Amino acid sequence: MVIEGDPTSGKEDWMEKYTNYLTQGVLPVDNNEARVFKMKASRFIVLDDVLFKKYATVLLQRCLNTEEARQVLRDIHEGECENHSGGRNLSRKVLRMVYYWESLKEDALNYIRKCDAC
Repeated sequence: MVIEGDPTSGKEDWMEKYTNYLTQGVLPVDNNEARVFKMKASRFIVLDDVLFKKYATVLLQRCLNTEEARQVLRDIHEGECENHSGGRNLSRKVLRMVYYWESLKEDALNYIRKCDAC
């Protein structure tokens, strides 16, 4: 389902390709793409059917799908504290909350642009 005005709508579930590789060994057909993908996938791990990204400080960042990402952006930006910070600060706060998705920075900037209060 595509929700109008959602910066993450229309994107494929980016986690699926990593989960498929880490659990079943599925790689892209092209050898160059497969080589690059293996390097990227080495930064991820699946624990109890949940995808995590290995972070530099030994923390594991929980990877979020589109719906979860939208909810986290909304909660941090407009939640109880109603911080209404800028896009870069919003993306940094999400990372500090140990969440991750591929288009985090882009989605945070797009979310800020559509906020009426900002």
